[in-house]
Amino acid sequence: MAVLTLPELKRHLGAKAPDDEADLTALITAAESAVAARCGPLEPTSVTKRIRGGRSLVLPTTPVISVTTVTGKSGSVVAGGTYYLWGESGVVTSDSEFSEEFYDVVFSAGRSACPADLKEAVKERARYIWQSRRGPANGIAGSESLNALKRSEELMAPYMQPGFA
Repeated sequence: MAVLTLPELKRHLGAKAPDDEADLTALITAAESAVAARCGPLEPTSVTKRIRGGRSLVLPTTPVISVTTVTGKSGSVVAGGTYYLWGESGVVTSDSEFSEEFYDVVFSAGRSACPADLKEAVKERARYIWQSRRGPANGIAGSESLNALKRSEELMAPYMQPGFA
């Protein structure tokens, strides 16, 4: 399910032609993927990752909504009441160390509801892709496209994953 609908994007772009709908649908997917790659999943997403054991487990996909199961290399399931998720950070700690070499962790990452500013970032990223495909319109050649990209970046800034800031 997409965070941004086709009618919302058409309104945002001022697009009216029905023959553009297939392109715009693909554009939604591309724009949402670009934003999610930098800010984490926009919707709840089930993730399974193998994580090295130690004092804590650090999940690579954030924000984390919840942890479903933690299973050690031996196949033993870690009891739910013995580990704790620290907010959305993806850090899971335990009453005792995670002593096995690795753990398979099933968790839900993303956002239960996509924040309005991230949805707006998707719209602006879609505008950037759309305008760069269609070429310059009125005004300075290419400036509209670059403004959409800059606005998208500004809207994503508070949500950027480590390594993208």
